[in-house]
Amino acid sequence: MIKILFFLLPFSTMVAAGEPDTVLVKRVNLDEVTIVGFKQKKPNREPLSISTLDNRFLKENEILGAKDLSSLLPNFYMPDYGSKQNSPVYIRGIGAKKDAPSVGFYVDGIPHFETSAFDIDLSDISSVEVLRGPQGTLYGRNSIGGIINVYTHSPLDYQGTRFRLGYGSYNDIRLMASNYTKVNERLGLSFSGNYHHNDGFFTNLYTGKKADKLDNGSGRIGLVWKPANRWTTRFIASYEHLNQGGYPYGLYNADNGTTEAVNYNQEGLYRRNLLTSGANVRYDGSRISFNSQTSYQYIHDKMGI
Repeated sequence: MIKILFFLLPFSTMVAAGEPDTVLVKRVNLDEVTIVGFKQKKPNREPLSISTLDNRFLKENEILGAKDLSSLLPNFYMPDYGSKQNSPVYIRGIGAKKDAPSVGFYVDGIPHFETSAFDIDLSDISSVEVLRGPQGTLYGRNSIGGIINVYTHSPLDYQGTRFRLGYGSYNDIRLMASNYTKVNERLGLSFSGNYHHNDGFFTNLYTGKKADKLDNGSGRIGLVWKPANRWTTRFIASYEHLNQGGYPYGLYNADNGTTEAVNYNQEGLYRRNLLTSGANVRYDGSRISFNSQTSYQYIHDKMGI
């Protein structure tokens, strides 16, 4: 056996010597590549890294805001810089603290292009979907890091009335009420409202008041209409008012690694008025799919730091 192996090895090496090494050099001729996709395709049919959180998971884990997702989703981080105005998102380490975001944020297909509009109330939400990696082919700009899709309940699929009252330390009060009504097989209406109050955790020694108090109220209305079997039209409008004390910062002492108490003579604050509305028209045929999204968003905010 040993003699045979010695004779075979030089022979095989000699035959392969005249041929190019296909491990190092490999020629592939490609025709024109056309990327075809549809945003509403089922995620399990796409070669993507996706995390989907349904309504039951969101309720069981008390997910009430976008920043709460950081502790549950891998490769996802949404830091808290002192107020909802600073709400950058990092997916796989890719993100932007200011200017144009690197991660897209959509609610029922309506884009939120300002990071100050990312941190919204997520109570009574149908599901949250996070797509990791570049999504510019289907979503365009501001999606090199990934996409966050938030979906609300459709009254044609989900009906009922819900009330919720929560109370915690520091006078943390949460109120929520919603109603989803299916008028008939083709028409559904929905209404929801949320309120959140918190006295704050940090006391400003100069003023003697809490530096990070919070009052946040929002409302949303929706209408779903199916004029024909394959057509679905959806209208949605929401408004949110936020009055938040922000930036409870203290002077950091690098020598001993301690941070002093909050003590400044002007109020840190963030106030936001956010109006979002949109209309979606969709056709699902056996051979053709059509989707049209028209939206409008108005944001007026003020920051004091």
